[in-house]
Amino acid sequence: MPWANEELGRKFGEIAELLKLSGADRFRVRAYERARDAINGATVDLGTLDAAAIAELPGIGGSTADKIVEFQRTGQVRMLDDLRAKVPPGIVALVRLPGAGPKTARLLHDQLGGDALHALGRTEEARVALMFIEARKAGVSSFERAVAARAQRGVGRARWQLPAHA
Repeated sequence: MPWANEELGRKFGEIAELLKLSGADRFRVRAYERARDAINGATVDLGTLDAAAIAELPGIGGSTADKIVEFQRTGQVRMLDDLRAKVPPGIVALVRLPGAGPKTARLLHDQLGGDALHALGRTEEARVALMFIEARKAGVSSFERAVAARAQRGVGRARWQLPAHA
């Protein structure tokens, strides 16, 4: 039976990313990043421990332990499913652009619309979408112009891939 740690580490990393994209408090995001790191660094299979033993591990609190136990029992983490439903997949794809953080991804998503971004899967389509933003530069703020220019540079270096939950 394989260790649960690898899968749990991925799930907690995705929770942290989706929390960040949804605008959650940075301390909460950091708590899930620490939990991911603790899970990835654990020397024992977390799938074999009970909630009390899990909560005693450094970097794992009670709430995190409960989510690990939930994963042991069901193979899922409900919080992750809820976040996947809340955060549009297009924003997740955009934040993977070099130089695009959560705010930039949200701005580009809002300007292009959810359906247009969800359809982005290839770099050429991304360039077309970003050219649309470039054409609108005359009517947008200097911040938005800088974001669009940075995104255009980054899209040439990025490999677009829609997230698994898309």
